[in-house]
Amino acid sequence: MDILIDTLVSGLDPTLQQKITDDPEIREESKKYLQEMLLNTELLSTETYTTNTTTSESSDRKRTLTEEIAELDEEQRKLGLKLISITNEKQDMIIDVSNDISLIRKRLDKDFNEVTNSMVNTIGMSDSNNSHRFEVQRNEKLNSSIKSDSTILSNIDSVLDILELPTICRLCILQGNYQEALEVSMLVQSFTIRFPKISILNKILQQVQVELKQMVKGLVRLLNTNLKQNQIVKIFQILRRLDVLNGDIIGISETYGKVLDGGVKDKFLKLIFLNSRYKFIYSEIQNLQPLLSYSSLSYVKRVIQVFREHLFSSLTIYSTIFESPQNLEKNHQFENDTMASEFIQNIVLLLIEKIRIYFNDTVDTVDDVVKSQKDGIMLQLLYLCKSLSKFGVDFETIIIHELCYGKDNVIAEEEWLHNLAKLKKLRA
Repeated sequence: MDILIDTLVSGLDPTLQQKITDDPEIREESKKYLQEMLLNTELLSTETYTTNTTTSESSDRKRTLTEEIAELDEEQRKLGLKLISITNEKQDMIIDVSNDISLIRKRLDKDFNEVTNSMVNTIGMSDSNNSHRFEVQRNEKLNSSIKSDSTILSNIDSVLDILELPTICRLCILQGNYQEALEVSMLVQSFTIRFPKISILNKILQQVQVELKQMVKGLVRLLNTNLKQNQIVKIFQILRRLDVLNGDIIGISETYGKVLDGGVKDKFLKLIFLNSRYKFIYSEIQNLQPLLSYSSLSYVKRVIQVFREHLFSSLTIYSTIFESPQNLEKNHQFENDTMASEFIQNIVLLLIEKIRIYFNDTVDTVDDVVKSQKDGIMLQLLYLCKSLSKFGVDFETIIIHELCYGKDNVIAEEEWLHNLAKLKKLRA
């Protein structure tokens, strides 16, 4: 085997000859490889086979070394032809790329030395003082910025939590958690007071203010609907904690909100309440309009019932929200409240307008049934007036003036006094 290895080594490259001769491990590996080749008779076989005859033995046999070499030569020939074809097709591009590479190489060789020499001369590192080192001055502003950025990155979770506060505020509003939305607003406001130089906090506060404005609009629209007393009270508790008078709506603390209640803010909230209640009562009356085409009597009775129910409820809620406990014990708590008085007057005038519809239709009727129906309506009006007497509200004079002594004079004074005496007798 050594003779065979020495014979084969003589035909190799001198470097490989030296490695095989000097390194015992490589020599031993070579011996093993030759031994395996000599034992593999099929690999060294030169027997040829035709492709036309295929038997079970020939289909499962392994290819010989001669076939492997022939196939590799064929593959190499095909690749060569393919490269020649590609080269012929792309020869113009190859020439251009080659020229560009040559030009770039020349420029690099030339410009690199010039730029390097220029830099050396600029920083004073010429041949005469090569021993001196070039020291870059420390940029304190840059170092401070790097340190600040590193701090932000190390606390990125907390920073993201702060940036998400406007989104959290919006989600709280959408889910009806208005108190939590106010807490988010006050938190952002405290950040801006504590860190006034951080501009991003002011932007976050502006985004929160936009969400709160949408919340206020939604709450005001909600007040125009049929709400229970506790729901309306909760809405005004929220509005009290908002600085709704400024263009920028922000949440305020409960203590600060109470201080503002004695001023313009309290009047503004009263205006919101009375306006929304008037719109609600008016919409309820408008919903009864189809009933008028069937029976004007039923329509007027239902109108009086709506006024009695919702006017009493509105005044009760108004007293709960805006009046002090001492005023609630008084019988004339609305005497000095101009806005409440105007609200009641407008409601009564609306009621009178609807009552005239029935009385105008029956003004010339002398039927006993119609007379009894009129007495029933007048009794309902009197009950309405008396039911609101606990608030110190007496709009009976307005009704008498408009219906008995007005331009239409749809109710006779004697009829009104007769029904008033009947009511006193019933309540005695």
